[in-house]
Amino acid sequence: MLESPVRLQALRNPVSALFLALLAACGGSVGPSPVVNDPLAITVQPSSAVIYPGVATNLLITGGTGSYVVTSDNQAAVPIASFAVGHTLTVIANPVLADTVVTLSVRDTGTAPQKTATLTVKPGTVQNLITITPAAPDSCKPGVCSGEEALVSTTIAQAGIPLPARGVRFDVISGDVRFITTPVGTTPERLELTTTTVSDQAGVARARMRVLASVPSQAALIQITDIESSAFQRVAVNVVQFTGVGNAPFFTVPTSITFTGPFLNVCASSPSTGVAVFGGTPPYNITPTAGVFVSPSVVTASGNSFVVGVNGSACLENIPIAITDAAGRTITFTITSKAGTATAPPPAVALIPNSFAIPCGGSVSSAITGGTAPFSAGTSHSRVTAAVTGRTLTLMRVTGDPVPPAVFPTSGTATVTDGTSSASATFTVPANCP
Repeated sequence: MLESPVRLQALRNPVSALFLALLAACGGSVGPSPVVNDPLAITVQPSSAVIYPGVATNLLITGGTGSYVVTSDNQAAVPIASFAVGHTLTVIANPVLADTVVTLSVRDTGTAPQKTATLTVKPGTVQNLITITPAAPDSCKPGVCSGEEALVSTTIAQAGIPLPARGVRFDVISGDVRFITTPVGTTPERLELTTTTVSDQAGVARARMRVLASVPSQAALIQITDIESSAFQRVAVNVVQFTGVGNAPFFTVPTSITFTGPFLNVCASSPSTGVAVFGGTPPYNITPTAGVFVSPSVVTASGNSFVVGVNGSACLENIPIAITDAAGRTITFTITSKAGTATAPPPAVALIPNSFAIPCGGSVSSAITGGTAPFSAGTSHSRVTAAVTGRTLTLMRVTGDPVPPAVFPTSGTATVTDGTSSASATFTVPANCP
């Protein structure tokens, strides 16, 4: 069983805890009972739930010491990561092929009995294959022309079995595309950011989409959601600015890229991506900008790609890269590398110094660096004690060994942990201290 520690700090406001309990009820199939905050018992609400891949489900953990370690008996299906805020643990399942039962075990840093929650992970219902069929498929291939209509379709199924009469919602997440909500042939069309439909007998759900007229080439993003399960898939739509027959569009897929670093104030390290060039008159010459690299610098045929990336961990914003075709036309690809939003985890626990010689009745100290308080410590030697005060570890070789003199080990190890990482120090001591 793989284990990932998740530390949850206790809420002091019972009203806030009750509010989170109500939120947890919305995330699972079983509603929780009223909040229980018993220092001698751990409560997990709901204790069982049906969840779907990619859909967040909140569990409310209360009671015990307020600091918990959560483990999953199937890390492949339900990985446990630091998705916790206060008493709320957010669980997001991975895709599965069949109904998969996963048990989460919760224990605290004290002596409260372990508590479990049972999650049933069901296969996602929105298939990965989403088809976008333009009304004029050859005009802006492989994209959809500006002003053009296209049909978006997918199959709603579970474990390979189609789900007919299923409510399905289509949403525009970004980009200059809209869904047509009026019947075919109706004038004027009504265009919306959201539309709902029902899957047919084969489980297929369809929606008509319109790219807005005269919009520039871009990558739009749409989302298809199975309303009953909240499972969803997203797909990018390659929008191509159509300039008319005989004047082939010239564009890249994607039209821009943004790299995001892992933590606050930290940008991505040497990120790169592939960019495909279509249309125009090949070959295409790629001109990099300072801080950015491209390879190769010449793309020989429409549909071929080049790699663009950032040198090192530089932070960049909307840096242009010029792409010029053989006819002298130039378009611009932009690249951005920005810092992330997550807080970097503390460094692992370490001890400085980490090697000692301790005399009879004497004590030594070591500074604890990294990690997150509180810390706990212990030793492998029955006559050497360990105590932690703040970020200081103190080791002592006690006296009063049994008479006649007993011989104890002359070396040992002390270990300090914060529950997430640990560090060790070695020591030597006399064999006997009367």
